[in-house]
Amino acid sequence: MTSAHRPLINVLISHANPLIASGLAAALRDQDDFTARVLDPDGPLAPADLREIDVLVADYPFAMTIAGAQHAAIEGPPARAPRIMVLSSNDGEWRVRSALDAGVLGYVVTSRPLHEIVEGVRALHRGRRYLCPCTAARMADSYMSQALTRREAEVLKALGAGVSNKTIARQLGMEVGTVKSHLRSMMSKLNAHNRTEIVAIALTRGLTPRHAAHADDERRTAPMPPALAKRMGHVAEMNA
Repeated sequence: MTSAHRPLINVLISHANPLIASGLAAALRDQDDFTARVLDPDGPLAPADLREIDVLVADYPFAMTIAGAQHAAIEGPPARAPRIMVLSSNDGEWRVRSALDAGVLGYVVTSRPLHEIVEGVRALHRGRRYLCPCTAARMADSYMSQALTRREAEVLKALGAGVSNKTIARQLGMEVGTVKSHLRSMMSKLNAHNRTEIVAIALTRGLTPRHAAHADDERRTAPMPPALAKRMGHVAEMNA
């Protein structure tokens, strides 16, 4: 299908970083098959805002809010419910799994090249899932690894607070020997050699809610793809 005959893809963008939101909207409008607008962060979100949208590109908190609302709808998601893509600086395993479980179809890291975001939006419009290559590789490794048990995740969360084995045992209502057993199991699963490495690997991979949130605050200025940053420069010149 030639570009002239592609159906227009209506994209709504909501991101806590206004530079990312406006830059992405401008970049998508440069494509011949997109319409794109940024959701007013201070305005109400009316149902009509979503009914005419094909793809919603949003930061993690807003994407999860909309996905949860669609899932909780009494009659199920509306026929025109937008397909949701997360655009985030953090692709920790727990966050990505939680998003996919909630019904999110796409996940792209903000530092990735612009063409990956464009490719992802088009894939979602066709009804397909899309993970940017680095996130897909991370999740493939994750699914090949042994998952932590619920109790191991609880020990890991306490371990991240820097408390002793005795304190962990008291907090979780288990014997110290059981805590040590969980630590040995986690070291084996994560290929770690000590408590410090367990926490470091958990932070890197984003294995629990606590660790998943550690490296990401959507309100901070996240790195933008070079093409997107260049497009923002053009927008600034036009508005000068």
